Amino acid sequence: MFAPVAVAASEFELQCEKLLPAADEFYDKCQKEGVLFGRTFFPSGGSRSEDEYYRVLFDNYGGGSHFVLGCVIANADLKMVSIYYKTSTDALPPLREEDIRYADLQGHVGLNINGQRRILLAVRQIVTKKIPARYNWGIPNCGVSDLEGNAPNPDSTKFLRDDRHRPIGFCYRPDVPCTTDPYVTLFGDGSNEFVFMPEQDVFVDANGALIISRARYDAACRNWSNDIYGPTAIILEGCK
Repeated sequence: MFAPVAVAASEFELQCEKLLPAADEFYDKCQKEGVLFGRTFFPSGGSRSEDEYYRVLFDNYGGGSHFVLGCVIANADLKMVSIYYKTSTDALPPLREEDIRYADLQGHVGLNINGQRRILLAVRQIVTKKIPARYNWGIPNCGVSDLEGNAPNPDSTKFLRDDRHRPIGFCYRPDVPCTTDPYVTLFGDGSNEFVFMPEQDVFVDANGALIISRARYDAACRNWSNDIYGPTAIILEGCK
């Protein structure tokens, strides 16, 4: 009789377990020291503008990971603490007001640090007795989830994979045929089953790989402006 094989914890799980005990103290620090960012936007493309104000802060807590602790306070009342994904494992330098180019109500942040784009995607909300939930659904903190943030179940959306466990398609539901599309995998091999979907067509696996459909990747690298900092601009960080 064979003993069960232990599955190694992912980079996200290991890093989250380190970050979670620091979250409450970081939440207090964010409210005092968060770096100010403001923007004007036009809802639904209309002519009436609205102003948004954010305070943003990140902490590496040792660095050396794709996953860091961050917070966004929006308009002084919406407060979010999240585990963030970045394409590099290098530690972020202290945040300055001039570094921030984008922030949104989902918690995603776009930075330009010394001329280099750094998009940070909020992949998992942190919720404690002190830190409020941004969303009242999904798995918070360090638990494993499916792509859509819920507890894994037989109906979960998932990748179709080849014999080397690389993503080659997308399976929406068990009763819907899987679609087979080529994917580009960057900053890792993309073989971890634990995957986040922070934005449409943008996937992050729990070991730090960025996974994008080949069509979306090619279009972004060929056509997108170099001056965008929204969440899908993270694709540009992998263009050659």
